[in-house]
Amino acid sequence: MARRVARPRGVAFVATLCAVFGSIELATGVLSLVFLPVVVEETASDATSATWSSVLAILLGSGLLLASAGIYRGSVRARTVVLAVIIAHAAGGAWLAISGQPVQGLIAIGVALVVGVLLWTGRGAKYFRGDATPKRR
Repeated sequence: MARRVARPRGVAFVATLCAVFGSIELATGVLSLVFLPVVVEETASDATSATWSSVLAILLGSGLLLASAGIYRGSVRARTVVLAVIIAHAAGGAWLAISGQPVQGLIAIGVALVVGVLLWTGRGAKYFRGDATPKRR
């Protein structure tokens, strides 16, 4: 039988964040698809770009929910997916910071750094390697 290890609080926190953000992203994508005719009519925007934006939000939300489940289970692959997402998040934050929204940009970069540190250093790294303290029964 495989050895069970205690999940660090930081890893559980990151998995919960992924689940919350994934749910919000998924709901936003679905709602924007439902209300697409109204949005396109009122803003005179292109329906194709609005549709793709909605579909992308649904895919990203679903991906974050799956990554969250993987993080809870200790999947190294899910941790790598989350790393890719936080790198993109940090890049978007840098873009916000230099394009006139420094507070939002710095917050986005800060969140990305915290998530990365929690998953890739200390107890988080040991948890994904499988050499953390065994869970007591």
